[in-house]
Amino acid sequence: MEKYRQLYSIVQQSSAKNAFMFIANKSMKFALATMLINLQETMPQLDYHIVVLYDGFSIEDLQDLKKVENRISFIEYT
Repeated sequence: MEKYRQLYSIVQQSSAKNAFMFIANKSMKFALATMLINLQETMPQLDYHIVVLYDGFSIEDLQDLKKVENRISFIEYT
């Protein structure tokens, strides 16, 4: 239930009109980064926020993804 509260809080605090949600583990980091870049290139005018439920990412992994896209929030799941 706590994860739902975190997600709800993130969505409520965001001023974006659209949201994307991804679920990924460490083995999907490259695919997730590719998707983030693709969103930026194909829909630069869209006002959106991204929420990623993740498992196994290190702090460095999260920082790398944040460098690719700054409109992103992370929630750890296990």
